[in-house]
Amino acid sequence: MVLLQRLPEPLKGAPILGYSVLLGTLLILPFYLWETASGKVIPLNTQSVSTVIYTGVFASALAFLCWNRAVSILGAPFAGQFMHCIPIFTLLMATWILNEELERQHWVGIGIIIASLGLNHIAVKKRSGSSREK
Repeated sequence: MVLLQRLPEPLKGAPILGYSVLLGTLLILPFYLWETASGKVIPLNTQSVSTVIYTGVFASALAFLCWNRAVSILGAPFAGQFMHCIPIFTLLMATWILNEELERQHWVGIGIIIASLGLNHIAVKKRSGSSREK
């Protein structure tokens, strides 16, 4: 995320997404070929195709473009704090979509994440306040 700020303007957004997709495809291709050669072929059906389309469009491309937009609006340090909320959102989606139950350890984890974000916010406010006084 820190390196995102150092990217030249022409590479930001869609170009870096394209390079990421290309690199990811090249890195995973040998494993796919090995798995296919060993007889573990992924069936080509509605479920597998829709899963790949969902993952490619929503969970990858759209999420990446939205993240880049958030970083450009809010700045990397502030937007980066929301990365810690991913486990919370994943857990909430699992309870909604998969009917998972929230248990004590989930609530403890959510509490730790929220508390750490709060403590970080307080520390940042103190640092910015003390730098203004100097």
